Amino acid sequence: MLIVGDVFVDEDIVESHFVCDLQKCKGICCAHESTQTGAEVTESEQEEIAKNYHQVEHLLSEEAKQSIAEQGTTTKEGYTPLYQESRCVYSIKDDSGTLKCGIEQAYENGESSFRKPISCHLAPIRILNYEKEGEKYDVLMYKHYSMCDPACDLGNALKVPLYKFLQNSLERKYGKEWFESLEKEVEEYKKSK
Repeated sequence: MLIVGDVFVDEDIVESHFVCDLQKCKGICCAHESTQTGAEVTESEQEEIAKNYHQVEHLLSEEAKQSIAEQGTTTKEGYTPLYQESRCVYSIKDDSGTLKCGIEQAYENGESSFRKPISCHLAPIRILNYEKEGEKYDVLMYKHYSMCDPACDLGNALKVPLYKFLQNSLERKYGKEWFESLEKEVEEYKKSK
């Protein structure tokens, strides 16, 4: 485990290779049958999603909008709602049939100020909360999903480490300086092997 500030980083994040291959996976993470809840959202993200919903709404299917009308823009438990059993209500299909995030599409279109939940932006990294002697820490773990096998194959072919692929996401969550510190820790970690 690498330690960067108050964040513990699992070695798998450094050693594994990963690059999303949307041509092969078609964005299945937005509607995978193993999904029992939607994307985890923080309290501040719940507020952002509600605030920006009308900028996203026009991108969504009628069925998704109906589900949001019934369940809310996020659930009471702190997740994005699902419909069709496992599909995130904010997922949209592009012309090739690939699922993408409608929240992020509205952001990229300049229509919304919120990008998407950090839990989605960091996938397949998951943040676990750890507390010891009154101090709170984030623990970053690589959660391998078989649906991401094409991303592992492409990452291996291109030799792109998972943490490098997710640099923008990690900087969004922890800041640029934190990421620079992570890179230094990775260098030391590799020297020690």
